[in-house]
Amino acid sequence: MKKITLALTLLFAISAIYAQVNKRVAAYNYMNSGEFDKAKEQIDACITNPKTMSDYKTWWYYGRIYQNISVNKNFQSLDPNASQKALEAYAKALSMNFKDPANLGLDILNKEVDLMKFIKLISSKETKYLDDECFMDIILAQFPTLANTFVNIGVIEYKDTKNYQKALDAFESSLFLSSLSMKLDTPIYYYAALAAEKLQNFEKADVFYQIITQTGYGVDEKEKASMYYLHAKVKLAQKDTVAYIEKLKKGIEKYPNGGAVLVPELVNYYLINKQSDKALSYLKLAIEKDPSNATYHFAQGSLYDDKNVVDSAVICYKKAIELKPDYFDALYNLGAHYYNTAADIIDEANKLPANDMKKYDEMKKKADVEFGNSIPYLEKAHEITPKDMNTMVMLKTSYYKVGNIEKHDQIKAEITSEGGK
Repeated sequence: MKKITLALTLLFAISAIYAQVNKRVAAYNYMNSGEFDKAKEQIDACITNPKTMSDYKTWWYYGRIYQNISVNKNFQSLDPNASQKALEAYAKALSMNFKDPANLGLDILNKEVDLMKFIKLISSKETKYLDDECFMDIILAQFPTLANTFVNIGVIEYKDTKNYQKALDAFESSLFLSSLSMKLDTPIYYYAALAAEKLQNFEKADVFYQIITQTGYGVDEKEKASMYYLHAKVKLAQKDTVAYIEKLKKGIEKYPNGGAVLVPELVNYYLINKQSDKALSYLKLAIEKDPSNATYHFAQGSLYDDKNVVDSAVICYKKAIELKPDYFDALYNLGAHYYNTAADIIDEANKLPANDMKKYDEMKKKADVEFGNSIPYLEKAHEITPKDMNTMVMLKTSYYKVGNIEKHDQIKAEITSEGGK
């Protein structure tokens, strides 16, 4: 009687195992016929059953079924996280597929030490697997396909839903898969860096941009240089101004024909920090690369103005206006230069002895010439920005000094209407 009972117990146990294995086979067959809803129902039962949940093949099939669900519009509603579940399933399948029991159960998604061990194992020709086909399929076929799926998810989350955390997670999953497939997918590092910046996760963005700049990502020198610009801005956000400057200089040095975005950034930094000599040095470089940029010539003129190198300042302002006739700042500064020159001459004349009228008259005439020189530039500046009070006040004085009372009265009325005096 005991033998019969034991035999029946063994029979029931074997039947249960076969039932679960049959579910797995059914799941595989449904998957191959494109019936992913039925395949999901069968494989879901297998991953919770002790008889099959520890078998690499269960997770292999689970990964493939859920991967198909994630990209098939007719079945995506079955599980919105199908792609992530596919990744986790493949990781389990791989960790269960080593012949050596000492290598089983590695958590390559969450434990760095396990991931390092895994990479070492799959890089060795001595490593043996329970199923070579399973290993090759996941690494060489499924991982690259799933990596692309995560890229698509990341792009949608970044551009359409503006969920930058989900975008970053997707891009990082793609990078993880690509790395295990021995592929350096540089564009995805760029997307990941952008998402990390949106989240103000500058630490991650820094790492991504470091890889991007080291690998020379970009279609041309201009785009490659812009990666250094973005990396520099991340360093600035981390309050590391030394690294910020180093990145800008490195980009200019490495891509001299594409550094148009780097040079102005560096110049602005030096301008803000009152390092005019360094700013001038890089402005000259900027003008060599882009001589038709009016902003560069204006900035150079402003620096020469600050250093009281008058002739050079005038040349730069005139060049800026030549390139951009409606450049208010350049017109204003050049007009102000002539106006201030005239005012300085008057100040000096007023210091002359009372009996030196001849010298006084000479200096006054010289000042009036300078007032006259200011008028065309101030008039153009006033035309562009009619309500700028400083421009109008200088014009009023200049008109008076050259004897143009009609225009003096006209601009005085405009000043009064704007609440000025």
